[in-house]
Amino acid sequence: MELRASNILCHEILGLRARVEDYPDPSFVGAEGRVTWETERSVEIELPGGRVKLLKVGLTLALLVRGEWIKVKGESLGNPVERAKKIMWGECSARA
Repeated sequence: MELRASNILCHEILGLRARVEDYPDPSFVGAEGRVTWETERSVEIELPGGRVKLLKVGLTLALLVRGEWIKVKGESLGNPVERAKKIMWGECSARA
């Protein structure tokens, strides 16, 4: 299944370019880098100054997909393992 804005919640986000759109600590807003790791509750982003781990609660990321920035709430990302299972169980449309 090809990665698109319509099916971003059924894909791995590791390696995607990310920009912090909103976060409880405003010093991270606007930070941009690559997603290097993800857990059920956090996302790690490689920034020019090093890696930062951000909690998904209160986080809004913009992910660069096919030249388009897609906004995603951290809470909606959920568990990356569960996202992978959605594909295996056919819960994500292959045409999306």
